[in-house]
Amino acid sequence: MATTIAPTSYPLNGEITLSGTINTMHEIVLPTSYAQLELVFSAAGSVLAQGGTDATVVTTEKGFPVAADAHWYYSVKRTQAAHSIWVWSGTASATVSWWVNEEGS
Repeated sequence: MATTIAPTSYPLNGEITLSGTINTMHEIVLPTSYAQLELVFSAAGSVLAQGGTDATVVTTEKGFPVAADAHWYYSVKRTQAAHSIWVWSGTASATVSWWVNEEGS
């Protein structure tokens, strides 16, 4: 269920459909060579977090709420190692549009 963003050429973009079970974590594995990630959730009640377990139903985990159709930006140093973020939604099968940009693009 995890999505790995592979750095082929920038900018990269795509869309993820979250689980049909509400509040199920979806891991997004980020590349090492990007400068900024942008996320847009299709549904209200969507959340992102710095830690989690892919395909796990959220029970006590806390995250940062993101409104539907709002853009959320995540910037990192170019020397950042590959790492993950986790997203979930209170709406079944919500979509997350993503865009990754390399520094200077």
